[in-house]
Amino acid sequence: TFSEGINGRVIRVQDINGRSLIKEKYDGDIEGSPFLNPDWSDVDLVLRHGKEIKKIKANLNIESNELYIKDSADKVLVIQDFIVTEIVFTNSGLPSSGIHVFRNGYPPIDKQSVNFFYEVLLDGKIQFVKMLSKTIDVIKNELSGEIRKEFVENNKYYILSDKGFENLRYQKEFILDVMKDKQMAVNEFAKVNKINFKKIPDIQKLITFYNGLK
Repeated sequence: TFSEGINGRVIRVQDINGRSLIKEKYDGDIEGSPFLNPDWSDVDLVLRHGKEIKKIKANLNIESNELYIKDSADKVLVIQDFIVTEIVFTNSGLPSSGIHVFRNGYPPIDKQSVNFFYEVLLDGKIQFVKMLSKTIDVIKNELSGEIRKEFVENNKYYILSDKGFENLRYQKEFILDVMKDKQMAVNEFAKVNKINFKKIPDIQKLITFYNGLK
């Protein structure tokens, strides 16, 4: 629930039995962090029915794909599925500066459900999104027997077009096929700009051009 109190906005997140949704599940021996950012960020949230909540301190756990927020009492809470549809990081702390948008609601694919938050790299007729995730790797030193755990980041890319929601394949034929309604213009642009279909920046450049066509 979101309400206004005498000290400003009050945020309370509870389950059906009235308990705060706080998750403590990682032991202290794991190196690294399960979160998107090392620090809390200012975010704007879009809720399921379109309501917007501005300037919330939050972070995205990309190991479990859960949104964590801080309430007005500085308590860390986990937002349940189906509540938030979009997270807009206004000071993300990510390597690339600017606004970063994470959105769910995409068709289920691989192991991701409809509630999975993807980073939206490009919006428009063709959407280009990035799956950020982390796994906990267990590494054993065969000589000493020492066991070490660490968070390891794994990223994948997907395209949403008239053909559906698909894994990005780094193939010229695949990428051009989702743009075949503008085939001549796209082919010419790819040729003139020497698009490398195995490089993400080049693929983004081509999709941006396509999305700008009338």
